[in-house]
Amino acid sequence: MSFGVRTMCTSPGMVFLVLCSHAITLASAQNTTSGWLNINCGATETFVGPKTGLTWVPDGPYITTGELGTVPNANMNFPNFAEARTLRYFTDQRAKKFCYALPVEPLNTYMPRENHFYGNNDDTSFPSFQISVDSVIF
Repeated sequence: MSFGVRTMCTSPGMVFLVLCSHAITLASAQNTTSGWLNINCGATETFVGPKTGLTWVPDGPYITTGELGTVPNANMNFPNFAEARTLRYFTDQRAKKFCYALPVEPLNTYMPRENHFYGNNDDTSFPSFQISVDSVIF
């Protein structure tokens, strides 16, 4: 079985900040969670979500830039979603985009799904960004 790589990119607004306390769920088009890749941005270890039973992996193997952080008051604001407690943010204003390289199998259909939890970790307004897969903006 051979794997390729697809890139999933975001482009910066002002000082680009992605509160990746979200999960990027790349699911092969099927009815089970087999084959899902649940990425917990900013996490440093794999864990199983107590509410969903989904296995979440750190995003480090899929991206080479950004800083890790935690969402203030995440336990209070997102008590049932441990994946919403960490984040990855990007401060390099020179970069035009920040990309995740995700594994794919040829001839499979994929459904990228992002969940973004805004935790106001830096006391600024909501971030604004675009998401694209292989340069196609969604």
